[in-house]
Amino acid sequence: MVVLHADKNLFSDAPYVYDGRPYYKLESTTMLMPQQMYEDRLRQRDAEKFRWDNMVADNVTIDDLDEKAIRTAVAMGVRNGRLNPEAESETIPDMLAKLKLLKDGKPTNAAVMLFAKETENYYPEMELKMGYFRGQDKMVFIDNKMETGNFFKLHGAGMAFLFRNLRLSGEVKGVLREEKLEIPVEALREALTNALCHRQYERTNGSVSLAIYDDRVEIVNPGKFPPQLNADNIKQPHESYPYNKLIAQVLYLTTFLEKWGSGAKRMIELCRE
Repeated sequence: MVVLHADKNLFSDAPYVYDGRPYYKLESTTMLMPQQMYEDRLRQRDAEKFRWDNMVADNVTIDDLDEKAIRTAVAMGVRNGRLNPEAESETIPDMLAKLKLLKDGKPTNAAVMLFAKETENYYPEMELKMGYFRGQDKMVFIDNKMETGNFFKLHGAGMAFLFRNLRLSGEVKGVLREEKLEIPVEALREALTNALCHRQYERTNGSVSLAIYDDRVEIVNPGKFPPQLNADNIKQPHESYPYNKLIAQVLYLTTFLEKWGSGAKRMIELCRE
């Protein structure tokens, strides 16, 4: 009998293959590794190389991107002091290059996710499911909608759905009327931004969803916590660990997102207030 021992501390969860196929151990049984597990472990081994947002988008050219959306995003960055004023006068290829959304002159997946004119032919998983349900489960819905498109289109559709279906209250302060949603707009915007920014787009069997119930709002994405965070410590001050670094960087420059890991804590504080 021949025994091969591999120190897990040295080899971690990197996938290894035999006869061209990857395997893994489940208790005492050796099993063929599912494709999703294999791809996840490849990304863990070489995260930068296999990052979805950093890969060149197949069959996509700069002409497939929305010039108006790109210029609007750059203008937001200039207006908020995160991009130099001369950025607004540059060509679209130069703007995309400055935003690190081109690779060898070709758009990356991040460029498509952020600025594609339409996404169904490239990435149908770029969608947002929205539902307004009666009660506390999904048995009876009052409003139901599905939207596809780039980040800015999905974000706008999600916020519009929330404004249409959440209760709005008004209070007169002096001579001005101040209106508020029953859940702080800033908290909802942060949650939706994070869900769209940090989802695992390489997982095509799901979509970001927004569900309104009588007692709560749920915004869910196909994703996972980075290794450094969990459901408890994410509520405390922590560093930022974006899953899609290029997408997060552009959203930071356009002020949709901060880079300090403060989003969850800020949402909690807003709701407590």
